[in-house]
Amino acid sequence: MMRKVGLMLVAGVVALVSGDISHHVKSSLHHPLGHHAAPLHHVAPVHHATPVHHATPVVHAAPVHHGKGYAPAYPDTPPHYAFEHAVNDDYAGTHFGHSEARDGYKTEGKYFVHLPDGRVQTVTYYADETGYHPTVSYEGTAHYDAHAAVPHHAPAKAYHAPQPAYHAPEPAYHAPEPAYHAPEPAYHAPIVPTYHA
Repeated sequence: MMRKVGLMLVAGVVALVSGDISHHVKSSLHHPLGHHAAPLHHVAPVHHATPVHHATPVVHAAPVHHGKGYAPAYPDTPPHYAFEHAVNDDYAGTHFGHSEARDGYKTEGKYFVHLPDGRVQTVTYYADETGYHPTVSYEGTAHYDAHAAVPHHAPAKAYHAPQPAYHAPEPAYHAPEPAYHAPEPAYHAPIVPTYHA
């Protein structure tokens, strides 16, 4: 109860300070629930300074420097290189290679491979501003008798029909023993009275 009265007093003080309160509410604040309240002291009005608005800062991108003092990641010179590699594996019968040289925009090279038919295929090429220009040539004569023909045998049958895995279960039901026994007769022949005279 006292809490409600206290809250009403706080709300009334706030309303009085702001000036937004009716006469009816003012009178109820001075006499809440028939009790006399402590004298109300008015607080001097608070004047707030006019808010200061700051402009949003302007963010500029980092400057790009061209010219002296900036080192490029790669030198601005025309490319110049040469390489060569080859593989010769007699056991596997593999023999191939590649070589190339470049000076500026002009590239020249060749690659070769020994084919299974006994020939050597060689591609000689050059590439420049106009594109890639290959020339294909073959050395030797193709022959196909290098490998003896292997007779073909039909593969052995790998499929075997599965054995049946289902077995009929043993019956789980057994006929119960009869639990009924015939009752003994409860009827006895009546005793016939015998009269003697």
